[in-house]
Amino acid sequence: MKLGFICPNPPGHLNPMAALARHLQARNHDVVFLYSSGAAGLPFVPDNERDHFNEEDPGSTQSPLASITQVPRAFDFESSHWPLQFHHTGPFHDGNGREKVDFPWERLTGEPLIYASMGTIRNGRPDVFRAIVAALAKHKDLQLVLSLGDQVDPKQIGQIPQNAIIVKRAPQLALLKQTSVCITHAGLNTVLEAVAQGVPQVAIPIAADQPGVAARIAEKQIGVVTSLEKLNPQHLSRLLNEVLNNSTYRDSARRLQEAIVKANGLSVATDLVEQSLGVTTNYSSKTGNTSPVG
Repeated sequence: MKLGFICPNPPGHLNPMAALARHLQARNHDVVFLYSSGAAGLPFVPDNERDHFNEEDPGSTQSPLASITQVPRAFDFESSHWPLQFHHTGPFHDGNGREKVDFPWERLTGEPLIYASMGTIRNGRPDVFRAIVAALAKHKDLQLVLSLGDQVDPKQIGQIPQNAIIVKRAPQLALLKQTSVCITHAGLNTVLEAVAQGVPQVAIPIAADQPGVAARIAEKQIGVVTSLEKLNPQHLSRLLNEVLNNSTYRDSARRLQEAIVKANGLSVATDLVEQSLGVTTNYSSKTGNTSPVG
């Protein structure tokens, strides 16, 4: 079967879709990313992606065959109104195909790590980054890794405390495995990568689906939520103390982590793509393998 993927190129969008594509490729399907400037090592047809997305009409992307979300059911609100073709699965993360990032691992001290990222698209807010750095300056017993992205120059942050590492890009998956709390814009990809590691969060949603994702963080008690209007170093410092010292958040994050493992989302999503298109293969999602059964 030949499958075309249409996906924006920023890593938060591309990484999960590329993981799904690799799973389908491993089942001997041909995959290609259309209108792409790159596809994490997968085949692609170059073109300007903006010419092919109608952001004003979300319904244009709905399918009568299957709508598959990487949101686990355990991370969603209860509802009796999901259409029959709507499927929860789990995070589309396999750790492969990501751009290698140089990172000063030798600077990690072993103190509780706070990882902060405001994503790859709406990250042009020096004031937010300054508030994060100033909040962590109040916690000498913690260490901050702050991933700025490409829109803000580190010089705009001002004085950097000794317990902070500021980088343009960070190896997010690897760092989250060592993280005590993640400060996030509540972008779905970062949030799912954090909960897949059992990491509680402080969410600062900015736009788009982020307020909805942040509402789920609060509902499931895997973290706390604030707003740009309330954000200042003192407020953020108090929120960090709350998440670090109240075991409810880490316990809830670890329960969700266990649910994600059981959901086996990436393999289940691969099954659903095949089933919705009438393709049957001798593979099993129950084992999490993409190798033939039998």
